[in-house]
Amino acid sequence: MKKNKHPMLQPDQLKTTIPYLLRHCAQQLFLQANLTGCDVLLEDLVSSSAYHAFCDKHPEINDFTYTYSENEDVLGLLYQSLVHIENRKQSGAFYTPASVSRRLIFTHLPNEALSGTFFDPSCGTGIFLQQLPSSIPLHRLFGNDIDPLCIALTRINLALKYRIKTKEDLDILYRNFTVSDYLSGFTGTSETYHYDIILGNPPWGSLLDKEKKNVYRSRFVCAEKKGIDIFDLFIENSLHLLSPGGILAFVLPEAVLSVRMHAPVRKLLSDSCTALSVEYLGDAFKNVYCPSIIFTLKKKVADSFYKGATVITKQRTYTIQTNRSASFGNAFSFALSEEEYRLSEKIKQTPNCVTLKGNADFALGIVTGNNEALLLTKPSDGAEPVIKGTDIDKYHILSHSGYIKFLPDAFQQTAPEYLYRAKEKLFYRFINRHLMFAYDTTGLLSLNSCNIVIPRIPGLSVKYVMAILNSPVAQFLFETQFSSVKILRSHLETIPIPYASEPVQTAVLSYVDKLLQTEANCDEYHILMQELDAFITDIYQLTEAEKAILLRYADD
Repeated sequence: MKKNKHPMLQPDQLKTTIPYLLRHCAQQLFLQANLTGCDVLLEDLVSSSAYHAFCDKHPEINDFTYTYSENEDVLGLLYQSLVHIENRKQSGAFYTPASVSRRLIFTHLPNEALSGTFFDPSCGTGIFLQQLPSSIPLHRLFGNDIDPLCIALTRINLALKYRIKTKEDLDILYRNFTVSDYLSGFTGTSETYHYDIILGNPPWGSLLDKEKKNVYRSRFVCAEKKGIDIFDLFIENSLHLLSPGGILAFVLPEAVLSVRMHAPVRKLLSDSCTALSVEYLGDAFKNVYCPSIIFTLKKKVADSFYKGATVITKQRTYTIQTNRSASFGNAFSFALSEEEYRLSEKIKQTPNCVTLKGNADFALGIVTGNNEALLLTKPSDGAEPVIKGTDIDKYHILSHSGYIKFLPDAFQQTAPEYLYRAKEKLFYRFINRHLMFAYDTTGLLSLNSCNIVIPRIPGLSVKYVMAILNSPVAQFLFETQFSSVKILRSHLETIPIPYASEPVQTAVLSYVDKLLQTEANCDEYHILMQELDAFITDIYQLTEAEKAILLRYADD
């Protein structure tokens, strides 16, 4: 696309002029592709009379030129660049890069699946359908979207892809590509209302009003609990519309694999499908900081949800060879290779263990609601030191971030004071990829980036529990099960903590006391950490090969 140096329209004019700009682009693409007889598709964007009147008023529109390229969604790129990103966030809709849609199709769809019917329930401008091989007949493609303009663009894109010339082809475009709310108004577009392959990138995290939530709660198992994410509902609805043995291939947030609120959809998938592949994409969407995956499943109940699934990460590719338990309550375990999975299961089954669930008090740090007024940079009467997450290292409180007067009524959020003033407590960073716990006996306060846990396990000292939580064993379990930048109470409550004899605890506490008396991050500190970590892995009875696996997950 080429354009003049100065925009011809102000932002407040843009919304009403988008259809005119899209028609201008589509006409050029039709001309370059020698496509005739499809003017009705252009009329769906804006009528010819209105378009020509607009061009007469804004002759500078002719400074914009576009180049047709097969399998490139020029119209989609133009549309998403014209729609403000905040509008897309509210609807949960983000443009899928062509590279991601091609990867889903050519890396993750089984060859035998290409003979079936294809349906994209939130097709946008048709990017996934455009990338399918041209050998697949048009009549086997179906799409739906809530945005009429998107469906109009999908029809134009597929008219270009298939170089349609007949009224029959136009009829297919209008019959197979529909405008409706997939979750409350969609009834199907094929004769059987079932599809062999359902693919695409459903909306993520769109904002829902109370009325919508009530409608969805009456229709979907995945909406019965308090939290609702719309992509879960898209998955559930798609399972109903998928043929037996059919393929579901979606681009989804990585959170679907592990976050607790998505446990219901994990159960649905593990009960009715077999996983074919998972690819970890990282942050694949421009201006969207959310790790994503390509998740491909077959609607078929097998002996194992996992066995045979291919896993692709940026570092490696492997196939899951064994049956694994589909632990939908916690997380799917795709991120683990076979040896890592065996190690994870061994650690979880360590005999004579306890967890923090029901055996600890947890507390959030203070949310002032007004740091500028309430957080002080210098000591003053009645103020005391307060720390934040970055002040925490393993075993050590490095510094403090400022001063604060403990005035609970002035704070937006605070825990009961007795938790801050506990005789012994552990601080940990809330936002971090690595577990870091520090020890406090001074009643120190913390801000909300630094949370608190107070272990209350009979027979186990707080310092011993801290050593376990700081160990490479705990880090391995946390990283492989949750892959989260937030360390949640629910995560910490799953870590198995071995009961230890008095001599073993005494040995651990000897290391911990030395660490507490040693300056953080000096050579002696790191040597003591390594010795303590090795001692703890022996408590879990790990082999040298298993210890080597843990090193891959050690702190950077």
